[in-house]
Amino acid sequence: MPKIVNRQEKKEEILRAAFNVFARKGFNATKMIDIAREAGMGKGTIYEYFTSKKDIFSALFVFLFQDFDREFQKKLASAPDPIEKIKLIVQIYFVDFINQYGDFIKIVMDFWMAEVYRDEAVQTAEGLNLADMYAGYTQLIADIINEGTEQGIFRKVDASHYAAMLLAIFDGLYLQIFLKVNAFRAEEIAAAVLDLFLGSLTKKQTS
Repeated sequence: MPKIVNRQEKKEEILRAAFNVFARKGFNATKMIDIAREAGMGKGTIYEYFTSKKDIFSALFVFLFQDFDREFQKKLASAPDPIEKIKLIVQIYFVDFINQYGDFIKIVMDFWMAEVYRDEAVQTAEGLNLADMYAGYTQLIADIINEGTEQGIFRKVDASHYAAMLLAIFDGLYLQIFLKVNAFRAEEIAAAVLDLFLGSLTKKQTS
């Protein structure tokens, strides 16, 4: 009786192997055969699941962020107020991501410099659409800010501008990690980000 292959498990096995190779060699220097060897498979098997190295990267990006999205949605329901929700976003999408997948930031930057400007189609490969992803996170943060404004916790501001600003802070810090400009602990810089961001949103108490 032929062995039944769980395609999803096999696909995730390839993605984990690709993560390891990308982290060691960088996206540009990695070849499909490197990923196959890391996964303990033939190169032909890799091509049964992915058409190219870019296809693997896109799937890996989606795979990792889906994990964080699920974790965030689980915890979001129990967050008591908009301030705690903002803290949760910074904790999960910045601190936890850096601590668990810091190497992936370097992979992303390497990929982007090598490929994204030469091939716009990569942005929609294997379910990866950066414009949609950014729009979704911007709307999520803006909704939380508007919720805080309605509850009298935050000042009345353009919520979409503030949401874009928080995402820009994340992007800038990710870039500094990639360039090794500054050595910082994620927890410490997150505290500074929250102090700056929430301080600019929170209504000042009058004496």
